[in-house]
Amino acid sequence: MKVSIVGPVASGKTTIAYQLSVEKNVKMTGIDELVWIRQKSKPDIRRSHQQRIENIDIATAGSQWIIEGAQVRLILESDLIEKSDYVFILKANRMVVYYRILKRFLFQTIGLDKRNIYKPKFSELKNYYRWANKFYDNEFEMLYKMIPRSKTTILTGRNAQKNMVLIREIINK
Repeated sequence: MKVSIVGPVASGKTTIAYQLSVEKNVKMTGIDELVWIRQKSKPDIRRSHQQRIENIDIATAGSQWIIEGAQVRLILESDLIEKSDYVFILKANRMVVYYRILKRFLFQTIGLDKRNIYKPKFSELKNYYRWANKFYDNEFEMLYKMIPRSKTTILTGRNAQKNMVLIREIINK
């Protein structure tokens, strides 16, 4: 089972990939982990394009994997799609994504979201909205043109649990 989950920030990619990973006992990787060198006290460092492609190759070397991310150009420039058995594109309503971005930012700011090691800056909130808009305005269309329909399922629901039911049905056929 080789699965790619693609969608804008706050569309549910990580939640779905994690649940699928636990259910199927398959390693999950976020593309952000392959792109960035995370640092606690300093700004993150972006890996070179070649390093990012090599990291995707390493993450997809096995017979089973789940990768989730929003970096469409990197996804399309690598051979991730060709290696995937299934590609799930999450296309939640834009307003739902906006709400989730704000909610995540607020929870991180007041310390209720334990996934992040630092409090986000307001400039990051602006970036999240900018990235979401870029995805909706340009990158969905790019994905539709470049990914074979035979591998692709577009999930438009805003509920991760309902999307998981659909993913299970497709994978377990």
